[in-house]
Amino acid sequence: MEIIISIIKWVFVESIYGIAIVAVIAYFLAFGLKKVITNAPKPEIIAGIVFFIALFTIPSIPRYIFESETLSKVDGKPWIKILDKTKWGAITEPLTWFNTPVGSIFIVMPNDMSIGGFREVLMQYKKELKVVMTEPDCSDKTIFFSVPNNKGIFQYTSNESQQMTVQEIKRYCEYDWAQEKQALAKEILKQLNE
Repeated sequence: MEIIISIIKWVFVESIYGIAIVAVIAYFLAFGLKKVITNAPKPEIIAGIVFFIALFTIPSIPRYIFESETLSKVDGKPWIKILDKTKWGAITEPLTWFNTPVGSIFIVMPNDMSIGGFREVLMQYKKELKVVMTEPDCSDKTIFFSVPNNKGIFQYTSNESQQMTVQEIKRYCEYDWAQEKQALAKEILKQLNE
């Protein structure tokens, strides 16, 4: 089923064929309308207008789907802190000139108490999800990073801790994460009781 959906998505959204199919459907509907209403515009004009509009709107649909799906994953979750939300458009997609969708979101959230530390997640349009676990030590301003290997198991990026950047000090040491940690603990308890 996934193969069929991806083929349909490619035909209708990611290629010119979908735009052509929409224009052909509009042509035949306009042709039928012309038979019923003789004053209706020529089917070629209707199909041309539909093709022109579709050419500038259909290619942008995946960007708006990404925005909708990504925001639905983070909105309403008080344990997630959005650090950066960037809007991305494209010069070849005029619809994004007027309403630019979110193309990148960088979030940080605490891990559950048994693991400790934090999780940084970078979600970008048409790019793979990047997840990094961090273990900051605010007393000496150092941090450990771990990233998933090809099996999905998190491994440290180095044997020694790294000096924290100014941004990381602000993010992990100066910001009070108590509310986010409490919200995550409540969510974990809620899921365990279901």
